[in-house]
Amino acid sequence: MNLIASFHRASPVCLVLMDAFSSLKEKNSGKLFQSRRHIENTFAAYPTNLCVAKAKAKRLIVRLVSMAGTGYYYMMTRNRLKTRPLEFMKYDPIVNKHVLFVEQKVKKGK
Repeated sequence: MNLIASFHRASPVCLVLMDAFSSLKEKNSGKLFQSRRHIENTFAAYPTNLCVAKAKAKRLIVRLVSMAGTGYYYMMTRNRLKTRPLEFMKYDPIVNKHVLFVEQKVKKGK
């Protein structure tokens, strides 16, 4: 497989490799490489595994906390793009009736 074909064309690694290929072509007058070892030695200095940032999740995990003050809660997910906090009338078994539950964000690592 071609070394450049393994990278996306617009990636910085691909651009660096393409630049290196063109300079090597000029030096070697059209002949690119003599051996596999020559390829490995030539491109040892170029990074091949760049870290790419992950996309944010489309949905957030939220906690719906009882407004009755009992500490009872439900865990739900909601769309990230929603602007208003979630509010539901749900059952709270501690007070044995339906009460208002309001969204609270979940703190990671706790």
